[in-house]
Amino acid sequence: MMIEHHAQALVMTELAPDRAESKKIVKLAERIGAAQGPEIEAMKAWLKSHDKAERDEGHAHDHATMPGMATQAQLKQLSAADGAAFDQLFLTLMITHHQGAITMATEVKGRATTSWWRRWRTTWSPSRPARSAGCAT
Repeated sequence: MMIEHHAQALVMTELAPDRAESKKIVKLAERIGAAQGPEIEAMKAWLKSHDKAERDEGHAHDHATMPGMATQAQLKQLSAADGAAFDQLFLTLMITHHQGAITMATEVKGRATTSWWRRWRTTWSPSRPARSAGCAT
């Protein structure tokens, strides 16, 4: 579930170098992208080490309904935007995206069942508010 959420953030950040007007937006996108990739790999490693599938094929899950996920129409709009319009939409979507991640992290925080997961969710969730706050500046 979170792998797909992180992957969508990467889709958005990959657009910034060619579309953003502000160098601050490009730098922010680089920082977000640099964080999301390793987090995806950490989640995949955890799943593998616990003999879990990356995708739960037996249960259909609509990732579009996850908190903070941009719709396909919003992603299309972001892909078509350029300059200041891109910057504004990128920030709006990314702030919402990271607020959704905070919501999901908060929801699972009390359900930690392994020491690795407890450590991961403890170190993971505090970075989200800071990252979202960084989007707003």
